Amino acid sequence: GCGVIDCNDGNASVFPPTEQLTISSDILFCNGTYDLFAAAIIDMSSNTKLECNNTIIIGNQSAAGIEVHAGVNNISILGCEFTNYSVGINLTSFNNSNISDNYIRNMTKNGIEIKIHAYNDTFYNNTFEEIGNIAITASNVHSGNQFLDNTFVDITQQSIRLYNLTTGNIVANNNLSTSSGDIVVIFTNNTNITNNTLLGSSINITNATNSSILDNSIDNGAIIDNGDSEDSLYVDNSVAGSGGISIISINSNRANVTDNFVSNGGTYGIYINGSSCIIKSNDLMSYIYLYGASDSNITANNLSIDSGYAIRLK
Repeated sequence: GCGVIDCNDGNASVFPPTEQLTISSDILFCNGTYDLFAAAIIDMSSNTKLECNNTIIIGNQSAAGIEVHAGVNNISILGCEFTNYSVGINLTSFNNSNISDNYIRNMTKNGIEIKIHAYNDTFYNNTFEEIGNIAITASNVHSGNQFLDNTFVDITQQSIRLYNLTTGNIVANNNLSTSSGDIVVIFTNNTNITNNTLLGSSINITNATNSSILDNSIDNGAIIDNGDSEDSLYVDNSVAGSGGISIISINSNRANVTDNFVSNGGTYGIYINGSSCIIKSNDLMSYIYLYGASDSNITANNLSIDSGYAIRLK
């Protein structure tokens, strides 16, 4: 499926990676380390699988480890290690694909770039380390994409950035270690951000209506809604703040903020600047501040505060 010699192992279906490789059928790479300074793989055909076997592919900080051109469907990239490229995997207009178990490190720009009309794709159990900009960036794509069980270490900007996606995307069970960037969602509706672990980073949404931010564990960070994210849920999160102004900060209408645990709070445990919100059954170590929050329901919250405000209205 690629027109190169095999690994001299008696198995004609196992090949070494080579520069400017085009994959037209399923392929298993040989094990070992390979220096490929141009793009290692410049295209894959639909309905093909690339699987690595302890294969390490090293670039020279230019090009991408893999470039997949527009219009490719149902591909898999499994178990590969890409290091020292500009971008690890560059994907455009593809769907129903699986990018899993890869190790992407020491990128000068981004780990995985996803652009234009991608839907129903899964990014599972990948590890990103020492990424110069963003680990996973998706822009102007469609629905049904899943970002699951990925690990992020030493990310300069954001760990996951979703910009202008349509609906029904899931960010779940990811592990953001110390020195990793935020999870950022902008102009993207009906996103489910669930059961992620963040150490020293935050969940940050803007223009993201009907978001569900559930069961996340955040240490030394915050949950921030910058506005225009109406009808969103913030439920069962555990947030240990970093000493900032507010730990859960909501600037949209009809937010439901329920059953969250907020410790090591900033000035405000929960800040609400929006109408018709529900603030219910939260455990807090600093007070609730409602700024212009008309028609809101504040019920059964537990505040462990020695002195000062419990709830402040302005």
